[in-house]
Amino acid sequence: MLPCLEAEIKSGSVILYGPNKVALQRIEKHYGQTLRDNFSFFGVKTLVFKVFPEERQKKKDEEQKLQDQIHRQRQKEEQERILAEKQQQEAELNSLPLKKQFEILLNQYPRKAGKWQAWMNFKKLVQAGEIPKTSKLLQIIGKNKMSRDWQRDNGRWIPGLSKFLKERRWLDEINT
Repeated sequence: MLPCLEAEIKSGSVILYGPNKVALQRIEKHYGQTLRDNFSFFGVKTLVFKVFPEERQKKKDEEQKLQDQIHRQRQKEEQERILAEKQQQEAELNSLPLKKQFEILLNQYPRKAGKWQAWMNFKKLVQAGEIPKTSKLLQIIGKNKMSRDWQRDNGRWIPGLSKFLKERRWLDEINT
């Protein structure tokens, strides 16, 4: 990335200001002749490379710090917005009727066998308060989908939803 340069035109000369001597030497070495050729087309006789005056460099540094702070603040606000959105979606999901929550869970589960038994197990566990919220269960299932065990042999070893619920497999350690 090239450092930020500023140009000033004075009586047929162009003065290029840069952040430090090393950067200016590098620019002059690699781009100096091209810049001279292009500026000479417009009647510029000399091209001078100078380091920003100290107060100008301090001002540029302060501006950069301010831009960085603004960027970090925007990132933080965006993360907070995403988190709030996610929490709202989870709250909406968890407030749905039990049957609808189960249908969403079933749609996200990779193996569709044993639906009725899975529904009975789900209903029983929810009523007993022995199962995490549906949103948390969906997160666990999403992680399990990416695990080696569930991807091995084209998903052959994925338990049916009924077995997953009955054996409380959401408590298992996930092998990624």
